[in-house]
Amino acid sequence: MRESSILSGFTLNEAQRQAVMHRDGPLLVVAGPGSGKTRVVTARAAVLIESGVNPAEITVVTFTKAAAREMQLRLVRLLQKADQRAGTVNIGTFHALFWKTLRRFGFSGELVDDNLKRKWITEALRKLGEEVRDDQIDELQRIISWHKNNLQSVADVPPEKKLLREVWVRYEEVKTAAGRLDFDDMLYETHALLRENPQALRHMQAQARYLLVDEFQDTNRAQFEVLRMIAAAHGNICAVGDVDQAIYAWRAAKPEYLLNFGSYFPGARRIELTANYRSTPAIVGYTNRVIERNSLRHAVVGRAARQGGEAPLSLKPSSQQAEASSIVTMVKKQSQAGTALEDMAVFYRVNRYNHHLVGKLVAAGIPFVVRDKERFLEEHWVVREVLSFFELTIDPNRAEPFSLVARRQLNLSAEQSTELQRLSPGEGVWQRAAKLVSPERVSKFKLHLSTAARLAPAAALDYYLEEMGFRRYLQNYAAHRGVARGEYTEICEELRLEMESFSSVPAYLQHAKERARVLVQARSEDAVPGKLNLMTLHGAKGLEFEAVWIIGAVEGLLPHSLAEHPEQLEEERRLFYVGCTRAKNRLCITSPKQIRGRTVARSRFVAEGLTHVLPRLRRG
Repeated sequence: MRESSILSGFTLNEAQRQAVMHRDGPLLVVAGPGSGKTRVVTARAAVLIESGVNPAEITVVTFTKAAAREMQLRLVRLLQKADQRAGTVNIGTFHALFWKTLRRFGFSGELVDDNLKRKWITEALRKLGEEVRDDQIDELQRIISWHKNNLQSVADVPPEKKLLREVWVRYEEVKTAAGRLDFDDMLYETHALLRENPQALRHMQAQARYLLVDEFQDTNRAQFEVLRMIAAAHGNICAVGDVDQAIYAWRAAKPEYLLNFGSYFPGARRIELTANYRSTPAIVGYTNRVIERNSLRHAVVGRAARQGGEAPLSLKPSSQQAEASSIVTMVKKQSQAGTALEDMAVFYRVNRYNHHLVGKLVAAGIPFVVRDKERFLEEHWVVREVLSFFELTIDPNRAEPFSLVARRQLNLSAEQSTELQRLSPGEGVWQRAAKLVSPERVSKFKLHLSTAARLAPAAALDYYLEEMGFRRYLQNYAAHRGVARGEYTEICEELRLEMESFSSVPAYLQHAKERARVLVQARSEDAVPGKLNLMTLHGAKGLEFEAVWIIGAVEGLLPHSLAEHPEQLEEERRLFYVGCTRAKNRLCITSPKQIRGRTVARSRFVAEGLTHVLPRLRRG
């Protein structure tokens, strides 16, 4: 392709220029962190248009709506605002582009939103006699989604996964009767449509004579197979991505599609974008040493395109509380030095880990946003039950907390629990309970509440766990769910650490309610001026900040205790790598010596970046 006048004054390095100017045939662009991949994708689309390609025959696929909007805006700027051609380029997420095709070729129903999906799964669980919990609904949704993204149906679920099979069947029956599709059906059904309808396939191929796919390492089987069918007509597919940033195996993403791109698309040209315009040399060097330990990767070494900066900092505070206090101190210091709060971020492996930090931030008056869709710890059913128990120790006649706690304490069936909520005029919850179970059981429950009412919060929680059987229930429920034995009891341990600083249950409840109120207000998908960013490492993907803190970098959390196999450990390392590479100028990693009162080891990943001695590696 001849040199483009449209790029006059638009700076590109040589590798970027080659990627932008490539015309026909498959192209793999291995784009490391901060290497300008969005710049390359949009410039490539603009140059194709300038060379005479019909914009309506260019499709750019992204993974987020925000990325699609950003690319559209950049393309408009490149082609000049008066040029209307940018608006005819097909730019969107997989789901948005696939949805348009499904609508064009016959589907006239609506999508199932998350609330309705949860409602139908909840109804299925109740019909099966299961105790409904938010985390179980989340897990069922995730597993069903994983299967569909792998082009699998309920018939592919192993017979021993009886509950999953039965819930999925009931869910599909209700969804089909309502004439709807869910988010994952958009991928599954588009794949089926293109296989069965040649006209639909030709339509998508005509729209994507030049196909550009961003974040290719995050594609799952359904997405990849559709891309292959579309690209088969012309072979003009440009994949941009980085295996080192593949962190979504739990969503069925397969980085092997990017790693083996040349096998799927023979003759593909490969261009590596290694210049990092984001981070300091010290941060780039640190992250290079971390990720070089992985074997499933392209043998690419990033290089800093800028100078100066500080070396990454590794700290070992004594506890989670000390860690949170140190973060607050450093954030204040950084803010006083002139860095805006919105240009700073704190990352953690699991959402519940922000619990102590949030408390310290609120106490220090530092505004923040939590940029994750996951539920807060405060919204977890275990926390809700503990707080409901505390409320009963203050007022044992409150209907809502009574209904929540009494089911277990009075050993009520699902039918009895429903009956408990049907109070007659003038009837209290205790009178209704006395009609459902023996007087002895009701008296024992009353005695427990009166005893706990005299205790401080931490002691009251211990009483509920040990004397009233909540610990035993949590451990049995964990076994029933097939999760770690301490999955739910550890939540109580987290709460207990905080409770120790409160002398009365009412004071702690007031604190908990205020924290929940602040967290609800703090939830945001975007950065907010004047507010510190809090998010999981998964949520940090694609973002960048002046200063980054990664907290809870200990064995068992990062890498997670569930990462038992080599490929899982490599994904955990990639997750740490993604977090570190978000930092422009300052990176600090904290590894508390104790978590919930137990001694823990610093994450192996932290030390890997500090040493230059590496074993022999098998690289892709």
